[in-house]
Amino acid sequence: MIEVEGLTKYYGEHAAIRDLSFTINKGEVIGFLGLNGAGKTTALKILGCVLLPTAGDVKVDGIDIARDPHEVRRRIGYLPDTPPLYNDMTVGRYLKFAAELRGVPSSEADKAVADAEEKTATREVHEQPIFSLSHGYRQRVGVAQALVHRPKLLILDEPTSGLDPVQIVEMRATIRALGSADPTIANRAEWILVEAGPSVLPPVRALLHSENAALREHAIRIVAWQYDAESLAPLRAMRDSGKTDAPLAAWAIHKIKGLRAAME
Repeated sequence: MIEVEGLTKYYGEHAAIRDLSFTINKGEVIGFLGLNGAGKTTALKILGCVLLPTAGDVKVDGIDIARDPHEVRRRIGYLPDTPPLYNDMTVGRYLKFAAELRGVPSSEADKAVADAEEKTATREVHEQPIFSLSHGYRQRVGVAQALVHRPKLLILDEPTSGLDPVQIVEMRATIRALGSADPTIANRAEWILVEAGPSVLPPVRALLHSENAALREHAIRIVAWQYDAESLAPLRAMRDSGKTDAPLAAWAIHKIKGLRAAME
């Protein structure tokens, strides 16, 4: 579904991405891990045909993004870190507008909107103006516009940004359901992609004991947003140490407990 080979992107003399290669198969839900500034959003923008790479090859569904970006755009749905919403439109009118822009035939647009609203649990706000929505619903509408044309690839940049614990759980459930039903999904959050999964946690837990302060901070945030109960013991030790990590560790403990409670 996605083939990336030697991807490099420079902004002037600064290398945002250097020699990145990976493959994502159809039906997978994939997350990008990395510190702020590691190039995660840049990579997603290139996959979304928002940016062109400086070097390297990127293919989506066998199509080269540099040679035929318009055809690639037909096959993808993209949610940037700030949802591209029109506040004066109602949810239903906005999604129909998005469907029309994506080439959905007018005879099928209403059905496409209804399907997108059902998948993202936004049907109940169909007639509401977007400016009146909570942040959680705005994020959901952002996801809905990305999938209203039934794309093969769904790219989500920080889909849980700013959401409360309950909304995070709901958004994760939505992403899992979308991944099991149809498209390949690539997505990220500020510190960790919400669907990176438990397999990444053992090495991340080890970083809680790192001598590198930046790595420790990164690890604390990751285990917090993954509500990893196995990290509570080292986090409590960090909190009780009184060292510079203590406030962040206390925040992580509160976050893990809050998210776990929301799941119950």
